[in-house]
Amino acid sequence: LRPVEFFDCSGLRLVSRARRRVLERGGRLHLVCVHPLTLRVLTVTGLTRVLPPHPDLESALGASDTP
Repeated sequence: LRPVEFFDCSGLRLVSRARRRVLERGGRLHLVCVHPLTLRVLTVTGLTRVLPPHPDLESALGASDTP
């Protein structure tokens, strides 16, 4: 979500669906996001509890190495 500047319920639905589909197939989804307003929406809705945001791609890719 690095280039995203506006994020609403449509974006939440898209990310939630993507997460569910990836998990159903045994994969992992990592979120890269630093925009303060987008992070606020993700936090307020509780999505950061199940999909914690990473500050950059390197951090997200490093997280995939951990169980």
